[in-house]
Amino acid sequence: MALDDVFISYAREDRASAQALAAALKADGMAVWWDRDLGAGADFSAEIEHRLAAARVVVVLWSRPAVVSDFVRDEATRALEADKLLPLRIEDVKPPIGFGMRH
Repeated sequence: MALDDVFISYAREDRASAQALAAALKADGMAVWWDRDLGAGADFSAEIEHRLAAARVVVVLWSRPAVVSDFVRDEATRALEADKLLPLRIEDVKPPIGFGMRH
């Protein structure tokens, strides 16, 4: 499986923003993965874990729902630990503790 340039992490409520970002990045020639690309019958957790590890950068879309989402926080933590976190605030919110110092 090829290395993806970008993994997009977002809260379900922000799907339209994630889709717009994915379309813009793909139009610019980047390989983008987000959970809309999960195949039927795929092992959800294993696929996400694999894609997180394979991505060059993980863009986290911070919003009110994302700040309280366990999945988004877990993905952001893994990206931070791998030094490939790119936070993007799509609402005027403070990221959770541990992510506020990243720009």
